Amino acid sequence: MKKFLYRLLMLICIGVIAFSGAQLVRIYLKYKKGTDTYKQTAAKAVTTKKSDGDRDHVPITVDFDKLRAENPDVVGWLYCKGTPINYPVVQGKDNSEYLHKLVNGTKNFSGTLFVDVNSPKDLSGPNTIIYGHAMKNGSMFGTLAHYRKADYYQAHPYLWYLTPEGNYRLDLIRGYTAPADSLIYSAFDLAKVQAVLANTASESTFDAGIDRLTVSKIVTLSTCAYDYDDARYIVIAVPTRVDQ
Repeated sequence: MKKFLYRLLMLICIGVIAFSGAQLVRIYLKYKKGTDTYKQTAAKAVTTKKSDGDRDHVPITVDFDKLRAENPDVVGWLYCKGTPINYPVVQGKDNSEYLHKLVNGTKNFSGTLFVDVNSPKDLSGPNTIIYGHAMKNGSMFGTLAHYRKADYYQAHPYLWYLTPEGNYRLDLIRGYTAPADSLIYSAFDLAKVQAVLANTASESTFDAGIDRLTVSKIVTLSTCAYDYDDARYIVIAVPTRVDQ
């Protein structure tokens, strides 16, 4: 009887290990599918310039005609040198369409970076919000929370956002944790934007030294955080048009 119970226990343990291993493989393959898709998209549509690293010159070019031929929802491209951020940005019919859908339409929990439906897609509004998942392998907005450390901000003080209408350097001015119902998610007029900047000055994990009163337009990058239930890590940037 003891031998039988021992063997049964061993079979159960082996079964649990096998199931867990299969789950890990499944998750790995999904991560890989998302990462591979965006690497292929970048390879087809993005060209790096020799001026990469110069804050006064756009470091990449993007073939939006090619991107939009495959997906007309593409509205921009977000890039940050030395990080995984090198992705297309879309705007769907609502704020859930691209939560678990890749830019090519494939279902995948990596999703696609997307602009809030309440933000104009061409950065013409006071606040353009871009959402992305904080993937555990560092893809999508998985590295955004690194801005909790001042030295990371010093190494990456700006990103680039290219659109069919123009190219922008995104100079970062805030990085902080907030609840999912934070004012930033309804700040689509200048008064609310200024209120957000005033209220978060002491909360930011880095100091950009920019006078908030000179700011009339922002780009907000938002991802999940795990400090508490429904927490978000938010990075706010000031867009500057750069056409060279």
